[in-house]
Amino acid sequence: MLRKSQFANNFNPKKQLTRGDLQFIEEGLIVNVQWSKISQKHSEIHQIPLKRIDDCVLCPVLAYSIMPALPHEPVFGLPNVIVNGKICAFSKADIDKMVNDILVRCYMETNQYCFHSLRRGGATCASAAGCVHSEICTIGNLVSSCYRGYIKHTTDKLYYISDKVGQYCK
Repeated sequence: MLRKSQFANNFNPKKQLTRGDLQFIEEGLIVNVQWSKISQKHSEIHQIPLKRIDDCVLCPVLAYSIMPALPHEPVFGLPNVIVNGKICAFSKADIDKMVNDILVRCYMETNQYCFHSLRRGGATCASAAGCVHSEICTIGNLVSSCYRGYIKHTTDKLYYISDKVGQYCK
């Protein structure tokens, strides 16, 4: 549920994530977010734990562990693009193109989604997993309940809520 600005743009290691911000632990890894929209003065470090998912090709811990980079270099870099001996960070345009390419491969309407859709998806997934408001705010580094506007509920969930209200009103 990171914002695009946290790892894309003109690379500034004080604002964007570096490999040094990743802390590998036995259970997986911890992403230490030094700067965010709500914590611009580095007053606190927001930690995002990512648990290892064994036998899963989409495991983020596995992906991070095999990405080559030095501690001061960007967490995410363009494949095979090295300038002056350093890995090039993604630009916002690079991220938008990658998201667009993935949507096309999935036969999805590209005009219906943007990078912010991933934050929306993260909030929806956390809600569907049963996370409460404070947990969603913690994992998303949110200070308000604005994420509630992101959440898309399934029809089954809406029927469940309707039934629950109906039972209450009897």
